[in-house]
Amino acid sequence: MERTIKKYANRKLYDTETSRLITLAEIAAWISEGDRIRVIDKDTEENVTTVVLAQIILEQEKEKKGLTSISPLLHELIRRGRSSISEFIERSLLASVETLSLTREKAEEIVGDLCEEDG
Repeated sequence: MERTIKKYANRKLYDTETSRLITLAEIAAWISEGDRIRVIDKDTEENVTTVVLAQIILEQEKEKKGLTSISPLLHELIRRGRSSISEFIERSLLASVETLSLTREKAEEIVGDLCEEDG
């Protein structure tokens, strides 16, 4: 499900589905539950979702709500510049998936070897 949020000049956020003002914490909870959001500036109609998501991350980091330090990631994103952020994220995710896959394969191999030894 994707929710559309309108962001007003006074930084208030308005959920178009429930017709009420909402908080960053509520948006974070929706995202944790699997919802997707799209935040549109009320005056310019510009998509400002990324800015709001960054605000949520910063708020959670300030409150230490289960986030480890994201400072190294932020440094790397700034270092690479906006044009290569998506490329960096894509490469990082693919590397993580490949590592998990290799780890699983290795674990299956070890379990297989152990079963052969017992048999």
